[in-house]
This record gives sequence, C-alpha cells and structure tokens, in this order.
Amino acid sequence: MFVLTNQRVIHEAPFSNGVVLLHREFEGDERDRYEKNLAKISGAKDFTEKYTELMRQVAQTLIIGWRGVFGDDKKPLEFTEANLLAFLKHPKSEPLWFTAIRSYANVRLLKQEADDLKPAELGSDPDFLPGK
Repeated sequence: MFVLTNQRVIHEAPFSNGVVLLHREFEGDERDRYEKNLAKISGAKDFTEKYTELMRQVAQTLIIGWRGVFGDDKKPLEFTEANLLAFLKHPKSEPLWFTAIRSYANVRLLKQEADDLKPAELGSDPDFLPGK
C-alpha cells in the first residue's frame, strides 16, 4: 500500500550505548542548500573542519529529539534547543550525531555515485569464475 502524506517522516538512529537520536528529513530547499554548501567546501584545505561544522548545522536543524541522553546528574536530559547545542558541541556525542546525520544527508549523493557507475559485463572474462 502506498500513502501520500504531508506528515514529517521521522528517523530513529539507535546506538549500542542506548542513545537514540530522532531526526526529521530535509524539507523544502534544505537538501539543495546542504549540497550547495558541501560543493563550496569540497577541496578546501580545511575541509574536515568545515564539513564537521556543516554537519553540526544540519544536525541542529534536523534532530528533533532523543532517548538515552543523560545529564551530569544522571537524569534523562530534556530535549531543548540549549541542550541540543550543548550535545552537538560535546566531544563524546560527536560520533553519534555525526554518524546519524552524515548517513542520512549523504544518501542521495551516494545513490547518485552508484547510479553513475557502469555495470561490469558479467561473463566477459573467461577467468572470472573461480575454478576455471
């Protein structure tokens, strides 16, 4: 069954430490703006730093909630804009949000790269199959 909807699609990114990040999809021209900004920084000497900052901005826009995130008092941390900003800047949380957002944001780019590959002609090499 296929249903068209105007409701946001929410993705859950679970991690082995019990943290689950909830993020929405790009909306409107957000993906285009992301891809334009990514193209601007590609090839820059300080690409890693600029890419991390770009991903932090995307994460700030797309992350809409979490489970399993605790404060210094060991109590669940309420999802607020201020807590999100602190979470995005904390070095221990970077591998979590960076992985979740990078995986989502780059899906279309990776699919395009895969679509651009020319399929190999199977069977064109007589030595291709093992045992020959």
